[in-house]
Amino acid sequence: MTKLIDALNKDFRSIMEQKDSTDYPAKRMLDEVNAKAMAKNLKVTTDTGEAKPFPTFLKPFFVDNQHVPMLQHATKIMMRVLEKMVNLYFDEPATRPLFLLKPEEEELAAIDVGYKEILRITRNDAFLMDDYFKFIEFNCDSPGGPYWADTLNDILWTSPVMLELRKKYWFHRDHFVPQTHQTLLNAYRDFGGKKEHPFTAIVAGGGVTLEEFKAIAAWLTERGYPSEYSEPDWLEYDGKNLKTKSGQVVDIIYRRGWIVDWTGRMDRIKPLLKAYRDGKVCVVNSPRSILAANKSLMAVIQMDEMQRLFSAEEKRVIKNHLPWTRLVQQGKTMFNGKQCDIYNLLQKKRESLVLKPYDMLGGKGVYVGCDLTQKKWEEAIELTTQKKYIVQQFVAPPVEKFPVVSDKGLSFMKKLVNVNFYAYHGEHAGGMVRTSDSMVINISAGGGLTPIYNVGGRI
Repeated sequence: MTKLIDALNKDFRSIMEQKDSTDYPAKRMLDEVNAKAMAKNLKVTTDTGEAKPFPTFLKPFFVDNQHVPMLQHATKIMMRVLEKMVNLYFDEPATRPLFLLKPEEEELAAIDVGYKEILRITRNDAFLMDDYFKFIEFNCDSPGGPYWADTLNDILWTSPVMLELRKKYWFHRDHFVPQTHQTLLNAYRDFGGKKEHPFTAIVAGGGVTLEEFKAIAAWLTERGYPSEYSEPDWLEYDGKNLKTKSGQVVDIIYRRGWIVDWTGRMDRIKPLLKAYRDGKVCVVNSPRSILAANKSLMAVIQMDEMQRLFSAEEKRVIKNHLPWTRLVQQGKTMFNGKQCDIYNLLQKKRESLVLKPYDMLGGKGVYVGCDLTQKKWEEAIELTTQKKYIVQQFVAPPVEKFPVVSDKGLSFMKKLVNVNFYAYHGEHAGGMVRTSDSMVINISAGGGLTPIYNVGGRI
């Protein structure tokens, strides 16, 4: 980390430990954060129906402002590359098998969106260090978390430690629900929509993030833009208007959840599909965004025959900010400048490689070679003969200490860090951070979510 961030982290820890007193222990600070989070619907519902605060920390993640121009540039160029790949699917039908779409996804992708730019809202997960910035995954399908990120952002902004630090450092922070809303409106105007305050249905398949969907709908409604949550098969179509259960005419669908919320219900969402085909509703992100969401696209981008599509600057960003990635299949490939057989490479370079199913989210089915025994790694290799996987060069995740409150009191523990940067209309928009105790970074593996604050220096 830079000298600025190192000094800031030390200041944060010093202030945190000073404030962790008998009269006002760290546990009370965390309890206050959790209570505010619950009051703002920042919660998850367990399988038993119990609502719990979304796991978080008392410490934000700090990014030195000197990194921001690089983040902005890399994001803008990579979003341009991804948009080119989406266009390739339609411009050159012979390339379509490379996208590995399922039949239902192909059917949805064929529907005219009604506007040109496809990737309106993305969340690009990455590892950020002083000497590298690598995109690990592009969440182009239906990226989540904007309301949760904003809520934590505001809660920690007025926490006791941040109030002290704000007297010493200059901070900048981003909010994502307002940017999401503006992006929805921009798409609606590009679609040809004329209403000043269009009705937005937040459409998803429920799940643990249901509370966030409802909270965003309430946020929009409070600001004069009526909205409500709906599952895809709740919508009705009379040939003129798509309507919710309550009878509201839908102008915009803010599509959340995963594409499977549609593809898994194709026989039950015929009214929605008919209205979409008829051009009666603006969908953001449209199902076409799945073309940029599969992990295998990173391998396609790096294929020799694809380089004709990219400018010199795009090629440079691809080289610098994408880890080496290939689809696992029989045959030869280049790795570190040498030609090799992919399966021989998998056997010999376990500690340098990661295996990922091409179409799974949430860290499911990911195998990090350096975190496994050779036997477990060989079992993972065997899976690639049964299902499509990608192999990716291992990128070491950053490590940072976060305050952890337990029955024993306050301690600062190392966590692995994954930065999640949003992009709206292909432009970097700030982000949030997920942490974990596991190489496969997800919330369930001993981690949590925390906001990002950019730091410009001392006041």
